[in-house]
Amino acid sequence: MIKHQALIALFVLSSAFSSQAAFGDIEDCQRTLMEAEVNQKEDPSFYAQALLNLAIEYYKAGQLEKSEETFRKSIEPAKAGESLVADNYPNHLMTYALLLSEGREGMVLPKEDFKRVDTALIEALKVMEARPDPGNRKGNYASAVEIFDKTGNTEEREKYKKLLLDFCKKVEEDSGASKEDVNLALATLYKLAEIEFPCGPIRELPTTVARLEPDSATASKRTESHFKRAEVLKLRALKLGDRLPKDNVQRIDLHRQLVYWYMLFGQTKKADEQKEVLSGLLGTSESFLLFPARQPCRGCGMG
Repeated sequence: MIKHQALIALFVLSSAFSSQAAFGDIEDCQRTLMEAEVNQKEDPSFYAQALLNLAIEYYKAGQLEKSEETFRKSIEPAKAGESLVADNYPNHLMTYALLLSEGREGMVLPKEDFKRVDTALIEALKVMEARPDPGNRKGNYASAVEIFDKTGNTEEREKYKKLLLDFCKKVEEDSGASKEDVNLALATLYKLAEIEFPCGPIRELPTTVARLEPDSATASKRTESHFKRAEVLKLRALKLGDRLPKDNVQRIDLHRQLVYWYMLFGQTKKADEQKEVLSGLLGTSESFLLFPARQPCRGCGMG
């Protein structure tokens, strides 16, 4: 079990980096697979994950036939792994779809792979939806919206986006909703906002202004219309966050992040409005307390 979890953690971490050293990664995965194969009966989930990892490295390297063959081999041990890890099989399929969606050429998903990714994701969702919800389905739906957005599969994207927005609306209309549902709904709204208008985390008060593209720039998602749609989602999340206690760290950070976001895109008046709210929550107008300096990452060498 420990080996299995460590392998997943290592691969998720390594998948964030470029596949320039793909063939070295293939060799590493082949060695891990040999180790997993020895104990495949005792720990089939570890064996299935090792096969999946190798399949993804073949995919990154453009060895598509080997990739598909290796992934097919991982199906039966992934199913068998459910004797040790609940819902190992649908999670295995979802992991495969997520990793495929990262692409293979400089980690950008090429258009010729859209159908491959859609097929993998639809199968993962089909298996998942045939089972009781273990509690992480909405997170998987959010990932599905993001992936279908990448592949241009509008029908499937809107289907899962609607399911998520219906859940959020239900929470918004329920003044007695649980803290867990409130947190999940606001996180979902923020995720959908990021998909609508990709920006990434803003970790400190911006010192420059980023320009919004005109709506005529159809190839860009950093347009005025995308910004407005994302803003609506963020403000809905903020309203849910304001149900939390005044001193709640998450509630405070939601307002702080919105100040950063508005400042970055030149929305000074709206940024000032959020700054006023933030000041009220913290009981201070001191800028260094409202917007603390980024703390260096000690020991990681990244500052």
